[in-house]
Amino acid sequence: MKKATLDKVNVIMVSLSTDTLSNNSSYPYDPVNMGGYLAMKENIVVCTSSSNYGDNYYTLSGGLAPWVIEVKSCNSGERFITQVELGGGTKIKGYAVPFRQRFTNASPLSRENMAFHGS
Repeated sequence: MKKATLDKVNVIMVSLSTDTLSNNSSYPYDPVNMGGYLAMKENIVVCTSSSNYGDNYYTLSGGLAPWVIEVKSCNSGERFITQVELGGGTKIKGYAVPFRQRFTNASPLSRENMAFHGS
């Protein structure tokens, strides 16, 4: 995140989370949250992913820090369409892919059996 702040970015999206359940005492030990805090001090919006171990707020891992935006995937099957404007004024359409959509020519970014729990 330090390199991104030096590059003067406006938004950082970090798609990883820690394997520990978050609470106030875990902030100083969570590199994603602390990097997000330092970026927030530079007026950069930080969006992170969140793991979930159940239906209660205390089962979330990877965050709950007030200075980052936490995102969790869902299985609603809806598309969220938005327009993204890049720094040079170029506008592109972006959307979330519905969970049930299948791709025939796609490869996974990682395989489940090779990933760490909570990643």
